[in-house]
Amino acid sequence: MVRQLSTPGPSASRFRQRRQRRLSGLFESANVVGNAKLFYTLGPVTVEGASNLLSSIRYSVSSIDPLGDRRYAPSDLFDAQFRVKMSRLSMIVAQGENLTVFQPQRLFGPGFGLLREEIDNGRAFYVEALVCY
Repeated sequence: MVRQLSTPGPSASRFRQRRQRRLSGLFESANVVGNAKLFYTLGPVTVEGASNLLSSIRYSVSSIDPLGDRRYAPSDLFDAQFRVKMSRLSMIVAQGENLTVFQPQRLFGPGFGLLREEIDNGRAFYVEALVCY
């Protein structure tokens, strides 16, 4: 008696091919990252500006439908700081964060055009007095 082992039919192989797809980038990693920081010091005054740019970040991949993939929208952040050295032991610092009012967004759907969540972080401002003793 000869037995022949069955091979998967066309429907099973199509199912496997559908689950394997090429992603546009690394998972939870931006394809493009840019950072720039500028300093300017004149006597006791120092001014700093920092910019951070990120392309979109894929954070969820659907194994069933590519329209279920989710990603963070590209980000654009700018922070600034102003320092005045009053003496050898004291300094006043004024700082502004998220001056571009960037709001992180999670997108999904066709072309990632549908908004799932948006976080309203707003701007933050600080004034500090530093004293060494």
